[in-house]
Amino acid sequence: MRSLLTFALALFVFYTGLNLAARLQVHEQAKLIDKSGQVFEGRMSRDILTGDYRIDSPSSVGEVRIIPKEQIGGLVYVESDGLPWQSSVTMYGTIVLMLLLFGYDIFRSMRKSERPTARA
Repeated sequence: MRSLLTFALALFVFYTGLNLAARLQVHEQAKLIDKSGQVFEGRMSRDILTGDYRIDSPSSVGEVRIIPKEQIGGLVYVESDGLPWQSSVTMYGTIVLMLLLFGYDIFRSMRKSERPTARA
């Protein structure tokens, strides 16, 4: 039963880490279209908590548009993708945490099998 719970916890950690790492990615010179047909262009990233799209305008410095994720129709063009160090650290941390969870579970089950059994 504990192995099943460990597996479920590792699955949750994997999903959370993958989702967080994906939201930390940056797209340079991206063109997005929302559902009304309006085109947005600029450096695109995503908000970590809400998942909304954050677009920095290339024409005017400091202008940031926040577009809800439900309003995005599609991603038209991306000149280059960026993978910041935060995204890499998140993925490596997720992998290490999963290995620790599975390693602990394997170690615990090996110790359980080494215990002497009672003789009748």
